[in-house]
Amino acid sequence: AVGIGSPVVLACATLMIPLSLVFAFILPGNKFLPTIGLVGFVFMFPLIVAVTHGDFFRSFIIGAINVIIGLWIGTNLSPFFTKAARAAHFAIPKNSTLIGSIDYESNPFPWILFQMAHNKWLAYVIGIVVCGILVMWNRHCIIKAEKEAEAAKKA
Repeated sequence: AVGIGSPVVLACATLMIPLSLVFAFILPGNKFLPTIGLVGFVFMFPLIVAVTHGDFFRSFIIGAINVIIGLWIGTNLSPFFTKAARAAHFAIPKNSTLIGSIDYESNPFPWILFQMAHNKWLAYVIGIVVCGILVMWNRHCIIKAEKEAEAAKKA
C-alpha cells in the first residue's frame, strides 16, 4: 500500500493506461484488448519503481516493455482462459470470442509454467538448461573454494 502511493508509481500507471491501448492496436499479432484490468497497473509499478530506485524514465520504459510482453502473452493465453471460463459456466459477454485479463494473463512466470505444462518437451529443455547452469555454477564455486583454501595454506 505504501508503494502504490508513490508519485512515480501513480504517474507511470496513469500514463501507461492510454499507451497500453495504443500498443494493443499497433502491436503485430496482438489480439488482446485490455479494458477493466488497466486499473491494476498501480499494482505492477511499485516493484518496478523500487528496482529503479524511483527513476521515472526507467520505470516507465520497463513498464512499457512489460505491457508489450503482457499483451502478447494475453493473446496467447486467451483461448485457454476462455475455455476455462466456459467450463466454469462463467457468463461471457455477447459477441465476445475470447476473454482474458491483463492482470492475470500477462504475467510471464505463470505463462512459462503453463507453456511447460502444455508442452512437455519445453519443460524438458528448460530443465536440462537449468540443470546445466547449476552444474557449471557449482563447479565454479568448488574451484573458487579450492583456490581460497590453497591461498590460505600458503599464507
